Amino acid sequence: AKNDLIFQQGSKATKMLFLKRGSSAYRFSPAGRLRPKTLKVGVGSWCSEAVLWMPWDHVGTMKAIVEVDVISVNASAFREITRNYGQAYLILRGYAFDFLQEARERGEASLTDLPFAQMELPESEPKRRTVYSSNEAQ
Repeated sequence: AKNDLIFQQGSKATKMLFLKRGSSAYRFSPAGRLRPKTLKVGVGSWCSEAVLWMPWDHVGTMKAIVEVDVISVNASAFREITRNYGQAYLILRGYAFDFLQEARERGEASLTDLPFAQMELPESEPKRRTVYSSNEAQ
């Protein structure tokens, strides 16, 4: 329903989500930015992919703007099932290593629940003068 909480910042992620119908708002605090950012997430979008490849806690909060239909993929079931399909497992394992490498390159402070491409923010936004140490993704 409208205004339903989809997930809360700091909560443990257990599923990757796909938005099938409706739209939601994702609010997070980008590294180096003065103010929290809110992005509209529409049909066909996904979030929390990281939970498929590594331990993940939500770094933002997502709420429904209107009534939404969400498809979820349980991360532990996904890993268990893919292990049973040798060739698919090898492909997904390679993808997981690529995902983790990109996460490490970006640095933990810049990761969100959204896909990497949606994390890019305009350079015109004011930046904080705080220095973050980047910890490797697990």
